[in-house]
Amino acid sequence: GETRMTGDSIIYDSEIDRVEGFGNVIINNRKDKVDAQGEYVYYNRDNDSAVITGKALLIEYSMGDSMFIHADTFRLVTFYNDTRDSVVERQLRGFYKVRAYRTDMQMVADSMFFTTVDSSLTLYDDPTLWNNDQQVLGEKMIFYMNDSTIDWAHVIGQALFIQQNDSVHYNQIAGREMKAYFKS
Repeated sequence: GETRMTGDSIIYDSEIDRVEGFGNVIINNRKDKVDAQGEYVYYNRDNDSAVITGKALLIEYSMGDSMFIHADTFRLVTFYNDTRDSVVERQLRGFYKVRAYRTDMQMVADSMFFTTVDSSLTLYDDPTLWNNDQQVLGEKMIFYMNDSTIDWAHVIGQALFIQQNDSVHYNQIAGREMKAYFKS
């Protein structure tokens, strides 16, 4: 198929179509251009859902630059229509110590939630985003994506934008709520 799992130990139960991987587990999903790694992976092939723990890492490489996302645990859930012939929504949850980075940006938060319904990524509990000499903070951030790149962000609660002009001067904007638009 288009998904492949390797690891130190793999247990496959063909009756219930479930796979468990232990130690250095790697899942390659060529269709969605995502790799997942962890010390333990539980994957249900029937409903295309998974749990990844222990040094959990996701690598999304659909664009020219890969995005690396770390968390203590990831959970992927897929929802199908009534006839189960097409995907209605996919959700990805990452919790505890979420860190994401690629060459042009870095993010940290306590937890995250991504949904394919509106291609949004929500970061919870004092998230921070860095991009070159700019930083955005808030209590919660919702990023709206366009082809795996951030189109705009909604920062909710204690929103703060900081931009470094030079080694001494900074621009700062604060408010209860903020919308940040990204280009390039």
